[in-house]
Amino acid sequence: MTKNIISRSSTIPVLAALAVVAIVPSSYAENELPVVGSADTSHSDWGDSTVNVNQVEVSEDGGYAIVAWTVNNDGGSNINLTDFWHATYLYQDNGTAGVVLVDDDNGIRYNAVRDSAERCLCSGVFTRAHTKAIVKSGQSATYWASYILREEAEEVTIEIPGFEPITDVAVE
Repeated sequence: MTKNIISRSSTIPVLAALAVVAIVPSSYAENELPVVGSADTSHSDWGDSTVNVNQVEVSEDGGYAIVAWTVNNDGGSNINLTDFWHATYLYQDNGTAGVVLVDDDNGIRYNAVRDSAERCLCSGVFTRAHTKAIVKSGQSATYWASYILREEAEEVTIEIPGFEPITDVAVE
């Protein structure tokens, strides 16, 4: 059985998560970012849309990880930031909180980190100035979320709502 881990800590500063915006802003073009995994949409209204995982990077001190991915709307209805919310756990700002990392080797599901105010440390309402809320047909947008991973995590499967799971993504 897979355990769910929700990281709730006021010791992880919001500024650290927001610093990702400087690293992976949504204004980057898809071809400027590395692609470490990709998947097709599983949502019938999104046409031939795809998602590319750009990075799963753990801090030098270990544990704190940033995941960045780019949504490519290649024909279909609009893809909204709210399509990536979390249906199980309540976050003050859902944003991209529904993106889950799965460590199959250790039987753990990682949910996005929340701050002391229960806000997701991820792309969302509180980062709106740097977040594209709607990805229209022909457009792309890059999003991010923060996680606390066990040191044993070497590979994860990334589950992004509306897309097929992205398996065997290396944790760097």
